[in-house]
Amino acid sequence: MMKDALRALKEETAGRMVETDSLPVKIFKPQPKAPRVRITRVGDEFVVAAPELERIRGGAGVGPGDLRWQLNYQFQKLGIDKALEKAGAKTGDKIRCGELTWEWVPSGRKK
Repeated sequence: MMKDALRALKEETAGRMVETDSLPVKIFKPQPKAPRVRITRVGDEFVVAAPELERIRGGAGVGPGDLRWQLNYQFQKLGIDKALEKAGAKTGDKIRCGELTWEWVPSGRKK
């Protein structure tokens, strides 16, 4: 059935020329990829910069426990835990993300 439709389409359009100059041409340029996560050491703190974390804020009704849980979840999801370990962070080091600072406990470990 598909073969019949394809043959009929070829027969119908055979010999017709399509002017490509009249068709608009769109050029799509991909945005350059910025690093997802950047970790720098400033004094005795590891500073985490990640666009995905910018939306996490301590708003009304959000307690420190909820905020810490959400940050820990995002750290694991984005691979920030591994990046911190690679950067040399150890249990108890200060981690700063935006305006928040806390002592780091690697994922899978309880303080």
